[in-house]
Amino acid sequence: MRIFAGAIVIWGVPGTFRDFIARSEPEIVAEYERQLRERPRRERKRTSVDPRTITSEQLANVRWPNDAEEPTALTLFDVILSPVSAKGGLRLPTLRVPLACINAWWFAGAEAFSEKEATQFFVGFEEFFS
Repeated sequence: MRIFAGAIVIWGVPGTFRDFIARSEPEIVAEYERQLRERPRRERKRTSVDPRTITSEQLANVRWPNDAEEPTALTLFDVILSPVSAKGGLRLPTLRVPLACINAWWFAGAEAFSEKEATQFFVGFEEFFS
């Protein structure tokens, strides 16, 4: 699925918010593990912290939708975020996009064109309607 959200193009595979939680959890644990390893050795010895416990506590604090509620966001997996006007972007394992932020979406069939081609189209468009 492809989405325009403001000046960002998003590519991803649609999924459920439950899968979002399941796919996000290992990434969050890994991030906490990296952060905890970077603490000074004395601090690590003094206070032992389990990254899985922290992750569970954090996820418990998030208000997740239930099946009876009207959806407010689209869940995507294997995501690529890219600014419309720049090269490069971000790869994300998961992403939730608020429906209110989606300007347009499509599944396939896009074709890139040059700035010159766009200019020719608008010149032709103006001539057609003059």
